[in-house]
Parts: sequence; structure tokens; C-alpha cells
Amino acid sequence: MENSPEQSLSLNKFNILLEQAWIIDSSYPLSAIIWLPDWYKILNIAEQYLNILFEKYNYKRHIFPFLVSSKEFDHINDNICSFEKGIYKVTESIILRPSWESAIYPMFRKWIKTYNDLPLKVFQIWSIFRRWSTRGFMRSNENDFFIEAHAAFSSREEVERELSSCNDMVNDFMKWLAIPTLKTIRPPWTNKPVAETEYAFDVFLPTKETALLNVTYTQMQIFSKIFNITFTNKNWIKDFTYQIEFGFSQRCILISIWLLSNENNLFMLPIYSPIQIVIFQIDSPIIELNEYVDKIANILKWSNIRIEVDKKSWQLYKRFGKYEKLWVPIRFEIWKKELDSEIIKIVRQDNKKALFISLNNIIPEIDKLFLEISSEALMNNEKNLIENTIYCTKTEDIKNLINSGKIAKIHLCFSEDCVKNIEKNVRSWEIVWFEYINKNWGDLGKCVNCQKPTSEIAYYSRRI
Repeated sequence: MENSPEQSLSLNKFNILLEQAWIIDSSYPLSAIIWLPDWYKILNIAEQYLNILFEKYNYKRHIFPFLVSSKEFDHINDNICSFEKGIYKVTESIILRPSWESAIYPMFRKWIKTYNDLPLKVFQIWSIFRRWSTRGFMRSNENDFFIEAHAAFSSREEVERELSSCNDMVNDFMKWLAIPTLKTIRPPWTNKPVAETEYAFDVFLPTKETALLNVTYTQMQIFSKIFNITFTNKNWIKDFTYQIEFGFSQRCILISIWLLSNENNLFMLPIYSPIQIVIFQIDSPIIELNEYVDKIANILKWSNIRIEVDKKSWQLYKRFGKYEKLWVPIRFEIWKKELDSEIIKIVRQDNKKALFISLNNIIPEIDKLFLEISSEALMNNEKNLIENTIYCTKTEDIKNLINSGKIAKIHLCFSEDCVKNIEKNVRSWEIVWFEYINKNWGDLGKCVNCQKPTSEIAYYSRRI
């Protein structure tokens, strides 16, 4: 499943593979993408997992309208940042939502009256609309599987405690997708006025670039003041709510597939593949063999394993090739000679390794195999990230590393002047910001720019 530098799968080629596999059709005239039935199945599986994940942390799913009042949206446009060139207007007073604050926060203003109404934690899986310079699934005018969560609290301390839960949810989803990430915090001078602090999860792509997968915003009272979301606290004093927001999109699932695929075939993890196992009946269809294949199929179905049975009489390589193109992770090869022994030959699609399991122990063995495939995928992707992240101590080395398709890891003090000076020298490359998960990264180092001692770590890379 690993992609070597010579075999790195470009975004254009990956989009072509998605088209050939009938996952997407990008020929729609409005620079939008049509998601085909198998992709819908994948989204359903991911959605079920996300519903359980959000419920675990007490976020309740809502459905807010596509249409938002331009008057409410102007709170963001006038006070946060201008979306004017990136929005779709329905009328002068109604727009298609480019983000969810202008749909959700007017309702927070209505629903929240006292501290008894807090915390209020909501999430939604729906579409947002922005006028982009499109780039396949990485940037589409309609992002139709966008997961965004918003929560309001009665104190700053509650938001800070919630931050851990938000990032745990994102991390759980990334591990489910076998995506290792750089977990970073953005310097404070870049956040105003969107949030007091921004926490980001970035991924290293086969194109030797990084891409942003998630941002968690500790908004505190920035948006509640803009939208006038107030509550009466326990001391009967009126105050603005303290808020946090985070989200991610279908991009995460597609990047999971991208990381695992090669120039010829897509590959999916069993956990979200529409077909987890294809059962091939190899020999001629005698009654005993038919019954044996059906018996295996029923055992798998009863355990909610997604299967397909192939009893066709085509040439075997064509039958195998069909399901390789359909990115089915595991195939069973059922031979007449194994009827008495009830030993089943299994082949993994990711590494072509064959193994044999007993019918009596089939479900525990398959569960174990699913877990192994996901664990190995995550381990390989983590290895790739580590091998392509190179520590350096000189400013001139940063650009050289990025030119060679690497992530430059440096000591850099938390100083706006130092960051800006690095940016002048590196120019077109972008910082992935400061590491926050492992704040004590070994011994103190020296800031690449000012040479002062610091334990802060920053990353630079190309960004998609």
C-alpha cells in the first residue's frame, strides 16, 4: 500500500481513478461533483460511525437550512472576514450558506436564555456552498458531506476542557481512516478575530504536499458578541456565551483512499468499503459446492459483513480483475477440493498475501484480519510521514527540503518577527504551524531565525 516517490499518485490521476471506479462523475456543468451509489454507501458507513462518535461526547445532531439571511451573514462579513466574492446569492436578502455560523448562531440566540440552557452542543452533516477555483474533490463549489460542530458554554474554563474532547473526536476519526496527522497550534496573531486559538490537523499527501483536514476554533466570546448570544449566569448577571467550533469533510475519507491507492487501483479499508469480501466459487457449480458457498455467505451476512458472491464462469483473471477495480479488500477462493476440510483460502488485496482459515473460526479470523489491515495501513502511513519529516537547523535548509518533497521540522520561537522573517526567505512555502501535542520535543533547541533557546517546534511544507 506504500507509494514510493517514483510512484506517488497525483491528484489528477487519483481523480481519474475515482471516475473510472464510478465513485464520482465530475462532468457536471457547474464545476460540481456527482457522487455515485458506491460513494453514497461509503458516506452512510462513515455517517453511522460519526453519529456514534458525536453521541459519545453528547453532541446532538440537527439539520439547519441551506438558506441563510444575508442580514445574519453580514455579522460575519462585516466583523470577521469578507466572503463577498465567494458566496452564492439567491436574492439580495438570502444566500446559500458558505459556513454554518450564520444558520446556527441566530438559533443559539433564541434557545439560550440562562445557564440552565448550557452547555448546548450541536453538530450537522450537510452541505456548504462556496465559489472556489475548483480542484477536484479537494475544493468543490458544493461540499455536500461537511461535518461541523458548535458548542456554547457558560465559562472560559468549560471551553478549555471541551477542547480536549473536540480534538479526541477528530483524532478518533482520523485513526478510523488510518490517517496520521501533524497536530499543530496556530500562532495567536493569525487567529484574530476568528478565534482566540486554532488547533489544526494536517496530512502529508502522496504529492509531497500537506493538506488541512480539520481546524478546532476556541471562539470564546468572539462570535457570541457578534451574534448577541447571551445568558443569565448563576449570579443573575447577563453574559455572552463562550463557544468552540470544529469540523471536517468528505475530503478526509477520500484522502484515506488516496493514501492507500496506487497508479492502477484504488484501495479501501474494510471498515468503510461497500463490499468488504468477495467470495469466488472457483470450480464448476456442482450442488455441493453451491451449497458450501451459500453457507459461507450466510455466516458472513449474519455477522453484518458486506459481501458479494461471484459464481460466474468467466476466465478467472477477469473475475479477479473486476473486483480489484472495485477496491474490494479481501477475496475468498472456494475450491471443490476443500469441501471436506472446510479450509478457506483468503487473499488480501493490499499486499496479495494468501492465508487459510477454518470455516469453524471464520468470524473471529475475519475480524482480526480487518483490524490488521487497518493497523498496518496506519503504521505504513505513519512511517511515511516520519520518514518525510526532516529536522533542520538552518533557514536555507527549509527551502531545500521542501523542494525535495519533504516537511521541514525546525525549532522556532513563538515570535511573530521570527515567523515573518522565515516566510520572507521561504516565500511560496507555508508554515504548518506549531506542534502542540508533544510540547516538550526533546531538549531545548535554538530558534532557526534568532538563535534563542526554545522548545517550540514548527513545520514547513508545500500546501495543497
